[in-house]
Amino acid sequence: MPGAIPDRLRTELTMGVSSISGVGTRRLLDNPIVSDTAEALRRGPLRTLLQNFVAVQCTGFFKTASDNWAVRRHRDRVVVVKSAIGWEGVGEKEGLNCARPPLEHMAQLLAVRLHLDSAHEGDLEVIPGSHRVDSNADSGPTLVSVPQCGALVMRPLLLHGSKKLQVSTKRRVLHYLFAPGNLGVQWYYAA
Repeated sequence: MPGAIPDRLRTELTMGVSSISGVGTRRLLDNPIVSDTAEALRRGPLRTLLQNFVAVQCTGFFKTASDNWAVRRHRDRVVVVKSAIGWEGVGEKEGLNCARPPLEHMAQLLAVRLHLDSAHEGDLEVIPGSHRVDSNADSGPTLVSVPQCGALVMRPLLLHGSKKLQVSTKRRVLHYLFAPGNLGVQWYYAA
């Protein structure tokens, strides 16, 4: 979806995350502009989808020519929580308590991938329909290109991956995770 955030936030957001680098940090909701952007996503063109959801995590992926990697196809299964009874604990990452929700809870979450750059090679490769618990995901991969400051909304259980950058100088993605307010979990973040 193009234009997922207001124009006034674009420069502020890209400047606000310009000093962040690396494979991925889960602590981005500590950054006020990143949490403000989560609220802008909830109130903007995605409001119908996100109206009963809260932002519970934002992971940053910042590829550059010197810090470049491929991501094999996978499903996102780990979330940041304060506590969650009955969820499998998986330890700490960056000082944050992480857990693996049961599939029925994970299936209710929504991921919003906000692309800060217009790098189209190395875009996300997905297996359509693979997010359904009963899916056998026998279709081939589909490349999804997202325009600068556009967003891709997906279920975290969707099989997805990406290739290394070949031409572009950078590719920055904010991967927000939104959860419905009725899961009975104490989230570390609840923006």
